[in-house]
Amino acid sequence: MLAFYRHQRADDCPADTSGDMLLFEWGIWRWSGPEHFCFSLTRQFILGGISEDENIWQVSLSFKFAPADALRALGADGKWCEKTRPRASIISSNSSANRRLIVPSSN
Repeated sequence: MLAFYRHQRADDCPADTSGDMLLFEWGIWRWSGPEHFCFSLTRQFILGGISEDENIWQVSLSFKFAPADALRALGADGKWCEKTRPRASIISSNSSANRRLIVPSSN
């Protein structure tokens, strides 16, 4: 997904106007069954830069894990990345337990 974002631009979805972005989400959730830790990468396209529902398309890749204590310690959050060459950064850290979640960022 990251290489796809770096190297493939979508027609009529200009990255400089937030028409092509990545969303990183993580946390413990319960959707239609038992709770689980989910890490999700979503690429969002906004056709023509017009944020109407019919112009917004998404491709997602989600990983689900049993909700272990180490994953609970990461909390739940999300981060948008608008740059086409994102750098990795620590976005959630529990230094006392030495647990970190590192994902690409716009910083």
